[in-house]
Amino acid sequence: MRLEELASLSATIEGAELLSLADDTVQVIWGNFKGKLSENSDESWVTIRAFDSSFYEVETSDEAALACLVSRFRDVRFEDRSG
Repeated sequence: MRLEELASLSATIEGAELLSLADDTVQVIWGNFKGKLSENSDESWVTIRAFDSSFYEVETSDEAALACLVSRFRDVRFEDRSG
């Protein structure tokens, strides 16, 4: 419920707090989460979108983060951006 409360406020929280909340969360039906490298940055490091509790879309150029996702989840698909 805390994650839902923070989302309704469009709150900004630290990554460690989000990880803690994620550990206690069973299901996210809809959501849009943006991670930034610093509080003053306008650029997102990672964007995670939840769709109808069916799948997540992750957008990042961080190869280490992508490798972590591939190692933790069975069904990881990459968008073909070649054209």
